[in-house]
Amino acid sequence: MELQDELQRSKRVLDEKFFEAGKLRDESNGKGDQVVDLRAQVAELERDIDLVKSQRADMFREITRLRELMDMKTKESIDQNDRAKALDFDLQKTHIRIAETEKVIESRSYDVNVKTTALNENEREIGRVKEINNQQNVEIVALRRDVDRVSADCYDLRKGIEG
Repeated sequence: MELQDELQRSKRVLDEKFFEAGKLRDESNGKGDQVVDLRAQVAELERDIDLVKSQRADMFREITRLRELMDMKTKESIDQNDRAKALDFDLQKTHIRIAETEKVIESRSYDVNVKTTALNENEREIGRVKEINNQQNVEIVALRRDVDRVSADCYDLRKGIEG
């Protein structure tokens, strides 16, 4: 029963981690799209710099900000990819634990079946021995009666001989 509970908990954890891994992949894909968009904006800003020299200082600050944002998003994307890999590894470990637990359950179920069969055979043997014991008790009672009767006859015969 304890292994069954552990198996169910492991399956729930596996399902939760699988769902979380999917969610993290979706977020990672979204962040990747954001990075692509940010790179496109940077290119557009660099073209605007060539065209409009008077706004160069403002545009430079904007490019710097966008690059930092892009780096931050890229770092977040890398971190999420690492987390997804870790979750995949955890999922594999959980699958292995589940398989091992299932093997233990199968083994113990087989042992229980073997022991149940042996118990049933032992109970039948005990019943047979009790029946033999009862029959022998009946025979013992009959033999004691015979011994008592013969002892009484011997007593009567001794009295008759002595008397």
